[in-house]
Amino acid sequence: MTSIDDDTLTGGTDLEELRRHAAAPLTAVSSWGVATSIGRVRPENEDAFGHLGEHLFVIADGMGGHAGGRLAASTAVQGA
Repeated sequence: MTSIDDDTLTGGTDLEELRRHAAAPLTAVSSWGVATSIGRVRPENEDAFGHLGEHLFVIADGMGGHAGGRLAASTAVQGA
């Protein structure tokens, strides 16, 4: 079995430096927005959206034209 030296394993980067970077805390930055449309046929928008905490977003299509479409979408978002 052939052994692999640190230079081959790390591409020449210092192994201790890689360990320091791996142990550093990560920071993620994100931004988000939302847009919906009634489309070309329906007179009202029945879509619903919301978020739970910082990382989970909920989107529900209102099923325009179906009985209870608005209620179904808002219930789905509120129940999440």
